Amino acid sequence: MGIPEYKITMLGPSGVGKTSLLTAIYEKFEDTAGKLQITIDPESKTLIQIQDCLKKLKSLTQKHNDIRIKPGQGVKGTNSESSFFFNMGIKGKNPSLSLHFQDYPGGWIASNPENIDKVVEFLRESVAVLIPIDATAIMEKNGKYHEYINLGTTVTALIQRAYQNLDSPRLVILAPVKCELYMQKQKGEELLRRVDEEYKKLIEFFQSENLRANVAVVKIPVQTVGNVRFSRLEEKEEQEPEFYFCRTRINASYEPKDSEQPIKYLLQFILKLHLEKRNPVVKLFLKLLKLDKPFREAATRFAQMPINPNCKVLQGDKWLDI
Repeated sequence: MGIPEYKITMLGPSGVGKTSLLTAIYEKFEDTAGKLQITIDPESKTLIQIQDCLKKLKSLTQKHNDIRIKPGQGVKGTNSESSFFFNMGIKGKNPSLSLHFQDYPGGWIASNPENIDKVVEFLRESVAVLIPIDATAIMEKNGKYHEYINLGTTVTALIQRAYQNLDSPRLVILAPVKCELYMQKQKGEELLRRVDEEYKKLIEFFQSENLRANVAVVKIPVQTVGNVRFSRLEEKEEQEPEFYFCRTRINASYEPKDSEQPIKYLLQFILKLHLEKRNPVVKLFLKLLKLDKPFREAATRFAQMPINPNCKVLQGDKWLDI
């Protein structure tokens, strides 16, 4: 029957940082979970995609001049419907489960109805959704470019469609990225407050009577590069705004921070589903597809490691309590 597969949808427009976030998650994972003998191995196609993105992210710390990014730009992501597969297990043993991150061209959610319907279907069949949020768009100019860049209204509408008549638990991760400057200046609380303000309608939707018992929501700021920070915003008449970033020092290196946190919460959620026998993916084959004990114990230790104080659970603690 194979191993349990969990689908996670990456939800966001072009240039917001979906592929960069996945790359940072993979790159940082070994530093923490690896000490507990847990491994995360990308399948061949995923490895090629990750390595390509990693080269581009590392090159950002080597640029002598400011890095100029217009809305929709950044590290180029996928040009078509795509999947990132990561197998997780104990080092030296067969994998225990597979994480299937569903990705797509960011332009899909701003294009034709057929593509939008595909993304809604992705959301319906996924146990979790990871929403990268461009932090500069909500922090600068009092959020003037948030809707333009993050498409917050569209993201909310898609989830509202997908979560109608929800009959099984879901995890939603709001992940502000490009947030290096704000975390360094101790503006983490302000950043999380701005996320609450800009995504108020979505958060209230999750808190509705029909959803609050089944939806866990977490805010996790992730510094996807670490040593490249926002420096200034230039606005020119009748032109798109230009966001400028610069490396923090001459010998700066690629050093993502807190990128292991989404996996930590995701594992908490998955383990809870197994404990509650509420796994919507493999419930028909529960007796055949149990998580093996060594992995379950190691994953539990990883999931219970100290939580970064910048990460906040908005609701659904019971689905994260193992």
